[in-house]
Amino acid sequence: MQVGHRRHAGRRPTIAADKLQEFVASLGLPVLRLLWPTQNDVHLAAGGLTLFEVGPNKVERNLAQWQPITTLVDA
Repeated sequence: MQVGHRRHAGRRPTIAADKLQEFVASLGLPVLRLLWPTQNDVHLAAGGLTLFEVGPNKVERNLAQWQPITTLVDA
């Protein structure tokens, strides 16, 4: 099983993100992908939408982050 989790962007990882990665590693679970939030996420969430409910040209960069996850789910 592979696991993905969302992590806040910034120059340095947060302590919470580091602890989460340590915990997941201690379980022996490989991380599929780290997802970095963007302004699109904020604006879409405020409107009750997801990346998958708007035109792909508006969220192209976000969708690229999700590609490994959607590929696995679609398999």
